[in-house]
Amino acid sequence: MGIANSLGHRHHAQKQLPGVDTGVLPPSADLAIGDGVKSVHAVTWQGRSRVGDASTQCQAGRPARYAASRARPGSRGHGTTGAAVADEPELAVLRDRGAWTGGFYELAVQLGKPDDGRLEAALGALARAAGAEGPWQVQWDPDLFAPASWTVADLDRCGHLRGLVMLPDGQRAICSVINVREQDGDDWLDLCLPLEALGRLDARVGGYPFGPDGGRVSLAWRRPVDDWLIGIARQVARACPFRMAAVGFEVSGSIRAENLADAVRGDHAYALLLADGACHAATA
Repeated sequence: MGIANSLGHRHHAQKQLPGVDTGVLPPSADLAIGDGVKSVHAVTWQGRSRVGDASTQCQAGRPARYAASRARPGSRGHGTTGAAVADEPELAVLRDRGAWTGGFYELAVQLGKPDDGRLEAALGALARAAGAEGPWQVQWDPDLFAPASWTVADLDRCGHLRGLVMLPDGQRAICSVINVREQDGDDWLDLCLPLEALGRLDARVGGYPFGPDGGRVSLAWRRPVDDWLIGIARQVARACPFRMAAVGFEVSGSIRAENLADAVRGDHAYALLLADGACHAATA
């Protein structure tokens, strides 16, 4: 199922949701991709490829359908609806299309065979562990900014749940949470940090993962982020055991429990948390 395009991004298929800006594909387009079809949960789209129009609605990564919200999982509780606070500058970034370009640095959790109950538990645990504010549903053409909730029902409805998290350096960053449901495969739950937005917070991100900003030099800013994301994965595992978790650039679906023997051999540009609790740090 690991079909990648020439830029190394995995493809995902989803269904168009009514009233959602799909931007690239015609309505209800179903895409068979090589040896299988991957679909974001209840949603058909060619995702994780570098697609997008001149407006950069999805310049590098996922479908141009965004969702996010505000409800502090630790205070309001999982599953509550967030209240938008429009004068906060971070919320303006949530609505900025350009902030979502450049691809994603992400925590990708391979949960196992599709199971809505497990997905609900993992989603709630991830939001609480990340201290995520939100989520909101964000849409363009036409514009929409509306509160949502950290539930599978809203993940289905919105496609993406978007919110705010506190990075290890104390800065607040925008994030997206999605579920990828593989046909004849596994559920994945991904916490995604757009690189354009990260670069606005830390100049060291630069053009990562390309050129002089990629490779070992990037470990200076990645290591603290990796440790934080792996810590989130450990807390998810306590609530909902999973097959493995990976942290890195667009890692969801490309690093899998089925090929871990190869994944930890030699230098690798991703961190891993295995089902037995063993952790492998990124080395490149």
